[in-house]
Amino acid sequence: SRSGERERNATLTLVRRATNGTNTFRDDALLAVLLLACLRLLALQKEVGMDVGRVRLKVGKVEVEFPSEATLKEVYDDVATKMGLAPRHVKLLYRGKVLAMMEQSLGGAGIRDRTKLMVVHTQAYHDEATAWEAMNAIRVKVDAVADDSPASRETLTQLLCQLDAVDVKANDSLRARRKQEIDHIERRSSSASSSSS
Repeated sequence: SRSGERERNATLTLVRRATNGTNTFRDDALLAVLLLACLRLLALQKEVGMDVGRVRLKVGKVEVEFPSEATLKEVYDDVATKMGLAPRHVKLLYRGKVLAMMEQSLGGAGIRDRTKLMVVHTQAYHDEATAWEAMNAIRVKVDAVADDSPASRETLTQLLCQLDAVDVKANDSLRARRKQEIDHIERRSSSASSSSS
């Protein structure tokens, strides 16, 4: 507010007068004035909701709070965790630019208290989401195979081929999931062939 800004400027003027433009104080009375001015400034910051040293951020629908010296990597990790994603699946944007220098502090990036950041999914998220959805759809089809007929075994073989065609993009978690699904189909197939004998 305008009155808050005037109060802040008046306080800073008192500080300049007390130090006479230097870092030394002229006398004890001026030191007392300086302390009073600092207390007024802190009270004003508290009144307008400024939490000195803390940065509250709104990222999409997620609200987080960090010390101002926290790194962007810490923000990425916390936001991704709260969204149920891996940090590689999100990009944070501030004023239209991607926040990419992970070791930079919030203050160094110019991010202040009550800043709103935009979050977008990375291409890795979209690529992996497609693979997860494909494997989930195959799992539903596998579980829908009901009998032990030769046609059912043929269906399981076709689903195994479909599963093999899912592109895991050299991702370890996707590879592990695909291996799990292959094992599931093989167990279903072997139980179907052993019960038909």
